[in-house]
Amino acid sequence: MFDVSVADLQGWAVLLTHLDTTVDDAGRIAQLRALEDVQAAACAAQARIAVDFAASQALVVRRYP
Repeated sequence: MFDVSVADLQGWAVLLTHLDTTVDDAGRIAQLRALEDVQAAACAAQARIAVDFAASQALVVRRYP
């Protein structure tokens, strides 16, 4: 297991703007599939972060009513 930083995420976003455009149709399908996997993973990560943030904010509210 390793930690991914905000800088890592920003770097990946930049890399995605430079996908190989010289691929054939099979390559395009492979890219689309890989991007769908990235999108699903990003959505799952966003959901986990949102749950953690909501729990954190609930603790703040309970500590400082």
